[in-house]
Formats: sequence, structure tokens, C-alpha cells
Amino acid sequence: MYKSLILLHNQSLTIMPLNKYLFSNIELRALKEIASFRDEAFEKINQEKSIYIKHKKSNCYFRVGKEFEAKNIASGSNSVNKIATSYSPKDSASTQVCHLWTDNRSINAHFDKWVKLVKEKDEMSEFDDPIIAEYARENFLEFKISDDDESANKPLPMKYNLVLAGYLEIIENRIEEFKEDDKLLVEEIKNDAAEIKSALTKSTKKEIAKKFSVLWGKISTLGIDAYKMFVDTAKKELIKMAVNKGIKKLPEAAEFINELLN
Repeated sequence: MYKSLILLHNQSLTIMPLNKYLFSNIELRALKEIASFRDEAFEKINQEKSIYIKHKKSNCYFRVGKEFEAKNIASGSNSVNKIATSYSPKDSASTQVCHLWTDNRSINAHFDKWVKLVKEKDEMSEFDDPIIAEYARENFLEFKISDDDESANKPLPMKYNLVLAGYLEIIENRIEEFKEDDKLLVEEIKNDAAEIKSALTKSTKKEIAKKFSVLWGKISTLGIDAYKMFVDTAKKELIKMAVNKGIKKLPEAAEFINELLN
């Protein structure tokens, strides 16, 4: 039987033949969500042997097809009646490509996870200054927050928020010393620090990590002296430990932050 999927591409409808794929009816139903996906941040590119969805502002992509890159995916009995799937990035902590066989029950879960991940990465890039965006991305990767980490979408315990709040207050109080370097950016950093502090108890671990990543990115562009005062390795490690709940002695940690910044 001749089979097809309707793909929305550049605001028009395109019928994409799938007889070459030999998708089963069950697989076609499973791929319906991907085929009908529509978002201004993404584009669908018709290819002979795959469905290819690409993020417009990056190299992130999601591709499915019966034959696509099968040579890169482990073969054997487990690959029978599976859909070859490839997407990048694999997770929030890497830029690697994920190659795997999926079935009609799991394909949409992988696709939804990929869309969410790409949108989160896109948020880190929404700056007029590409240098800040790059610093923010690098900083976020350092937190090493796994997509499988159940605590990523939960708030931090109050004792850890207190450590972070103390650090942010020092930034608020001392960032003014760098007004001559960039008055507008200093005001922006000061406001960001205050907003992050006020939202600590209402933010998840992942959201806090993202906010600190951007804040550090902005501070870094003020110059070496600002970076050394607020962001250098010792301070970053301490904050990452607090976000990842790795600080054993909180009073000493809070005192250490004050000593580092004074």
C-alpha cells in the first residue's frame, strides 16, 4: 500500500511518500506527532529516506527513517521492527549525536525531550552579545546537570539558597566598582543578581544553574578584574557545589565566600 505523511514546511503542505520506508501502520501513527510538529524556531527539510527537523539558529537536528544511518546504530535482533533515530545534541551536557533504534512507543518521548532541550539551549543564546551567550553556554555545561537527574526540576533546600543569596548580595554591593568599565552592563548585572536572589526559593535547580551561568557570562565581559573578583575557579566551584548540594559545612562555606570576595 502506498503510504505518506503530511509535512508542514515553510508554511505549506508537502506530501512525503513513505513507501520506501516500509513503515507499518502502527509506526505511522507513532510518527504523526513528529510529522505534524510546527514551531517557528524549527524547520522541516524533506529528504528521500528520512524526516529531518532542524533548529533554525543552530546545528541541532532530529531525524528518523527506516534506513537512515543504520550503519551507525547497533544492529542485531533488537533492531527488528525499530525506527532508526538520530538527534543532536544528545543531552544538555554534551554536543554529541545520539544514534539509536526506537519503537513506536518511545519515539515521541525522544522527540519531546529533544525539543525541550533545544529550546532550553536557545534561551541561553538570546543575547545581543554572542560573547555573553557563549560564556553562558560554557558555564551551564560546567554544572553537569543530567537530564536524568530527578532533582533538576526541584527547588534547592533553603540552607543552600542562603549560601547563594549571600554570594549574590556581595555582587549587588560590589559590582558598582566596575561602573567605569561599562555603566549600563553593571546596572544590568546588579539587577540580575537581585532578581535571581528574590527568585531562589521559587526556582528549580536547573533554572538557578541557568541564571548563574548567564550572570557569570555578563560579569566575564566586564574584564579580568571583575572575573577574578566574582567568578574565578574557586568561587565558581563553591557555587556549583551549592547548586549541586555538595557543601558539607554551610557556615564555613558562607564565610569562605565572604573571604574570597573581600
